Amino acid sequence: MPPQYHADYEARYYADPAKRAQRAANARKRYRDPRNKEKIEARLAVRRALESGTLHRQPCQDCGATHVEAHHPDYSLPLSVEWLCRKHHSERHPRVRKPAKGRPPLVMHCKRGHPYDAANTYHYRDRRRCRACNAIAVSVRRAKAAGA
Repeated sequence: MPPQYHADYEARYYADPAKRAQRAANARKRYRDPRNKEKIEARLAVRRALESGTLHRQPCQDCGATHVEAHHPDYSLPLSVEWLCRKHHSERHPRVRKPAKGRPPLVMHCKRGHPYDAANTYHYRDRRRCRACNAIAVSVRRAKAAGA
């Protein structure tokens, strides 16, 4: 999608006072959570060190890219950072997908216990289908048709 589309979407999104208030409330909640205190202080220390010139950005340690982010392997050492590009930084922090609100967690097996893996799964009408269960259903239908 063109960059203008994203700019227009952001302008519409941030123009809604209810959405702005909700984002601000979520940010305050994360900031005040005692579990995030060490992370927030470490990020703030890096920001201040960059602004004062005591810390300088380095190329990505994995690929050498110049557009980098600071990665804290240990938040108790706030100025001990690894400089990583967005790709390699996201690899160090794999996200665990959470189910959407109101939806059950992602099921990894069909109701008969067959795994939803690449070899046993196909998609039909935007839903996952089990190949083994489909084969059973087809054989049952064929047996009924032959016996009828």
